[in-house]
Amino acid sequence: MRRRDFLYNTGLLIPALLAAPARMLASQKTIKTDVLIIQPETGTFNFPIQGHRLIGAAIKHLEYTREGFLITTSDNRLLQATKIIMPSALLATIQRSSMEINTGQQTFHLNFAAAKAQHKIIPEVWFLQRQQFPDSKTNNILTRKKHALICLSGA
Repeated sequence: MRRRDFLYNTGLLIPALLAAPARMLASQKTIKTDVLIIQPETGTFNFPIQGHRLIGAAIKHLEYTREGFLITTSDNRLLQATKIIMPSALLATIQRSSMEINTGQQTFHLNFAAAKAQHKIIPEVWFLQRQQFPDSKTNNILTRKKHALICLSGA
């Protein structure tokens, strides 16, 4: 009986592993970071902030979950970040519960909350000018325990 259960469960797991190997083996490849800085394809952000830096074109999938922002890169690495810093030029449209991020090659629809789910955790969204960002006030944003998406504009 146990051998039959083992064979049945193996038959269920193998197709799932073949269909989505990056998700099934994600715990081995997940990079957890407090701050992810999404760089534009032209130019760079120069901040005195420690964090993982990523070019926008290297993003394959972007979503928001209870654990934070999950980013799948083009080389199938999975990044889990609590805060994302990005230029506001990457934003396409902004709605009350979601936004679209255009990285040049792809547009990602990032949902923060479903229409019916009132209890879901919603991240903070901050819009700041670039010269305001290294100020001491913004350290409060980076040290908060809430998830946040920080959009920077200006030179």
